[in-house]
Amino acid sequence: STPQAADNAPISWNCTAGHFCLFHNHKEACPAGFFCPENTAQPLYCCGGYYCPTPDKIKICPEGKFCPHGSTEPQGCHFLAKCPEGTATVSKFGVIFLFGAFMTVASMLFAIKQRKDNIKRNKYQHLLQYGYGAQDESANVDMGQVERTFDISFRNLGLVLPSGVEIMRGVSGELKSSRCCAILGPSGAGKTTFVSLLTGKVQRTSGSVQVNGVDEPLSNYSKLIGFVPQEDIMLRELTVRDILMHSAMMRLPAKLPQRAKKKKVLETIKYLELGHVMDSVIGDEATRGISGGQRKRVNIGMELVANPSVLFLDEPTSGLDSATSYEVCSLLRNIAHKQRLTVAAVIHSPSPQAFDQFDDLLVLGKGGRVVYFGPRDQALDYFDSIGFTCPPDENPADFYIAVTSGKVRPRMNPNYRPSDLFLFWERHTLSEDVCLSSYPARMGRLGMLESSSSPLPLPPPSLPPSYCYMADDPAALHYPYDQDVGVATRALARDWTSYLWDLGHEFYCFMASVLQFWRSDPIRSTPNVLVVFLLCFKRACMQIYRSRGQFLKDQLLHLGCGAFISIAARQSDFLGRQPESICQVAPIALQFICREPFDHIAEVGIFVSLGVLFSGINVGLSTFGNEKVVYWRDSATGMRTIPYFLAKMVADLPRCLIAALCFSLSFIVFFPY
Repeated sequence: STPQAADNAPISWNCTAGHFCLFHNHKEACPAGFFCPENTAQPLYCCGGYYCPTPDKIKICPEGKFCPHGSTEPQGCHFLAKCPEGTATVSKFGVIFLFGAFMTVASMLFAIKQRKDNIKRNKYQHLLQYGYGAQDESANVDMGQVERTFDISFRNLGLVLPSGVEIMRGVSGELKSSRCCAILGPSGAGKTTFVSLLTGKVQRTSGSVQVNGVDEPLSNYSKLIGFVPQEDIMLRELTVRDILMHSAMMRLPAKLPQRAKKKKVLETIKYLELGHVMDSVIGDEATRGISGGQRKRVNIGMELVANPSVLFLDEPTSGLDSATSYEVCSLLRNIAHKQRLTVAAVIHSPSPQAFDQFDDLLVLGKGGRVVYFGPRDQALDYFDSIGFTCPPDENPADFYIAVTSGKVRPRMNPNYRPSDLFLFWERHTLSEDVCLSSYPARMGRLGMLESSSSPLPLPPPSLPPSYCYMADDPAALHYPYDQDVGVATRALARDWTSYLWDLGHEFYCFMASVLQFWRSDPIRSTPNVLVVFLLCFKRACMQIYRSRGQFLKDQLLHLGCGAFISIAARQSDFLGRQPESICQVAPIALQFICREPFDHIAEVGIFVSLGVLFSGINVGLSTFGNEKVVYWRDSATGMRTIPYFLAKMVADLPRCLIAALCFSLSFIVFFPY
């Protein structure tokens, strides 16, 4: 930086230290962070590993300190790093030992937990094999049969959608206790809709329901009703015993002793022949667990441990082989007969052996109308009486579906239409129901049905005149295009109104249960909100902290993410702008760069923020994202939403804090400040 003559002889510009001189007789103070020795023509940044307390002095960075470029004073070394003399950047490799200590402590805690789990597992295996002692009175509760039985009668159930489409009409019959009923029909016949109408999940537009001879909705007894969905909806990280125990604790009467609830769970496990997989995880596509048939049994067991009086099932044999389907249907028959439950199952193409396990049969046709309802063993005789004879080598269930689908035609009836099946059943019902009406009235109704050219009704008077039924489809309506927008707008308004109503109702019920905790439910008093919170918290902790490998893998992910961002942020230096006099004589193309400070802190800050954002998303997604359908199933059984969400958040808080700690520890390894 000192000017030289052409013959390399030194030239004295009389430029003192701490100043720089661009030309003779020009002197300018050197800015802070720069080093200007005597006769300096252009200032230099203070070198890394050194610091410049004043522009005319430069000192080596002492031990225990570090000095990046442009330092005016040394900075303290981090307690996790080592800084010898002349250190320009610091790497905090001591974090590795800190993280190793954390992993050791976490592994020890998981080992202690594993030991306790093994003790508990052995205890339950012993109880499953030998049972509770006779002297334990708290566990000696007779729970073999249900506490109350239900005979459910329904008359003329119907459902018309707000758009005017009728999807069910005139369904009548009775589901009796100690009997198992199969609900059969082609796709679109409304089998699941029938169950939803009966249980009150969907509001019917016509018809009535009687429970034990009394006109009242079945939804009044929702705590005594079990519903097994078609999919095996359960937490796949938990074991069979964990899932059944949680369901029992949540839904059995609160006054029932804990030992009696555990006994009920063990009885159910033994009854479902799940003892050998009691402590196995359910598993999913990525984790090997129990078989599909065993998972279906667990799905049924989740409802059985609640000791229901009525059990509905939606296609319990779907996805199972014929042998497993037979086992499931045989199990349902035994449940109905031995525990006096009212069982109804929607089934689709069962094997002949599985189909024979049902006592009653309800066959629905397209449009949601009854084709047959009565004892299963009398169905063949009925269909034969109306001209449909099942071949000896054909599955009766498949034959009934083929008939209702219009794939089989009756004997000697060229004018037959599939909709005539409803007329045949109406005739059969009227001929049997002698006591409901007098003979002339009954014959007049039969004559009206026989003379009718179409079994379809006229449009309801509440619909606009422009609506009309499609002649070939009793479940469909068409209407002008200009009404589409109005229908869609009204549907959207109804959805939002229903959502806000449900939200307000949930808060109201939560506050009422908190403020009136002493009140008991006349149907069944289940645990209060505090107990529900504790049970959901326990289940959430088992989800998160059961697997040591998965937990440590998640923390290593955040550790690696923090280390990657730390390496990228290592060069986050800030060097001040050059003096203006230097920039004025710089080339025009470089003057803009000269006047700007050397600053990467803004870019590094954005990168760090994005890293923190996506790391947080990775933590938060696993809190609720993987169990939405599980929440829907639990809330349908009466679980309050607020205790569930609070329990999930509190249980996940330690994991989030540990993930943030791992991210922070690895981030500061290479971060220079």
